[in-house]
Amino acid sequence: MSKPHSQPSNPTAFNAFDVMARKLMGVPKAEIDKREAEYQKEQAKKPKRGPKPKK
Repeated sequence: MSKPHSQPSNPTAFNAFDVMARKLMGVPKAEIDKREAEYQKEQAKKPKRGPKPKK
């Protein structure tokens, strides 16, 4: 069994993750839900993958 490390093995990756996590946790749930609804609305406009409709 290994001991827990006090320093991350890749400080650059750790810092990038830390910055991303702080940004994500700083956004209220209502804002995330609003952005998700906007994204879903935009995605619904795009054609779906699969067989093309027969003419």
